Amino acid sequence: AILALGIHSLFDFNFHIPANWLMAAVAAGILFSLDNDQFYPAKDKKLPLYKSMVVGISLVAIVGSLFFGASDYYYWAAKSLFKQKAKKEALQSIQTSLLINPHSAESHYMKGFISRSMAKNDTKAPSSKSDDEIIRNFDKAIKLNPYEPMYDFMSARMKAKTLAKTDPAELVQLYKKALAKDPNNPVLLVMAVKDLLGADQKNNADLRLVAKDWLKKAIEMDPDLSEISYELLWRHEKNVASILSFYQSTPTGLKGLVGFLEKNDLWKQHRKYFLKMHGIDSDTQKKKLSEGSWNEKSPEILALKDFLPQEGEQVNYDEFFYESGELSKNINFRNSYLRLVLNAKSSMARNTYPVLHIRV
Repeated sequence: AILALGIHSLFDFNFHIPANWLMAAVAAGILFSLDNDQFYPAKDKKLPLYKSMVVGISLVAIVGSLFFGASDYYYWAAKSLFKQKAKKEALQSIQTSLLINPHSAESHYMKGFISRSMAKNDTKAPSSKSDDEIIRNFDKAIKLNPYEPMYDFMSARMKAKTLAKTDPAELVQLYKKALAKDPNNPVLLVMAVKDLLGADQKNNADLRLVAKDWLKKAIEMDPDLSEISYELLWRHEKNVASILSFYQSTPTGLKGLVGFLEKNDLWKQHRKYFLKMHGIDSDTQKKKLSEGSWNEKSPEILALKDFLPQEGEQVNYDEFFYESGELSKNINFRNSYLRLVLNAKSSMARNTYPVLHIRV
């Protein structure tokens, strides 16, 4: 029991739980109370081999747990200090952790992460020497634990700007290596695309193609990531046609596309996809009708004053001005189709634009 608890403590914080260290203390008491030599002195006072082995292994486990526990203490202290934005103190704490245990992949990664954050906020121009040191920390973490994707990801991120200019194909391979370690993580795909597009200053067509392919996979895995994916493309391309073309290959991201169009005031394109999201294809219905269908009856023009407020609701409105409420108008028609043309203009108030909801 003591051996099992000791080995467990090398990899986890089981002695932080009072029940576990109490169990270890009780087990140790039972172990020593079973020593027959206390009550029946024997001629041979030598300790049996199995007892020697248990005692030896237990001592190693206890010393090891103290050793790794101290290292982990400074590691978690560094994380806590970093969250509090005390970056210098966090770096000192993680260096102490590495001094105690230089074989901790997490500590090497954390040191690289803190150093990178400090370099980003440094007003001086970043030096290649400091970048190389940060990369070495990430690479050491990869060597000690080759299964964690974020170690590879951060190493690739540090090399992104340089490789995007000198060897884009190598940069893509570095990110692929990280993504292969967690292939079902759509957030990691979006993060990789953000890095690729951010590092690409030459509008490299191959990098853009890879980025769009990864975004497509991310949206297929999690459609909720579609809006942020369109935002990423828009930030680097500002091309509506390209965004809509990308949507054709990722129809699962329709809701995200509508949200993106609304957020960026692309109302000309918004109508079609908003209606499509609700299962309405008005353009197809319109094409089925002859052009003369719209001219069979002269149009009826309605102003705001022709609409009525809901019963019991106070609404501020006149012929040209309306706010804060709901107006309604019943329109009767005999044909199976009707064209409604709605013209509305809003003015900003208190840093927000009003919203007009139309329910038919």
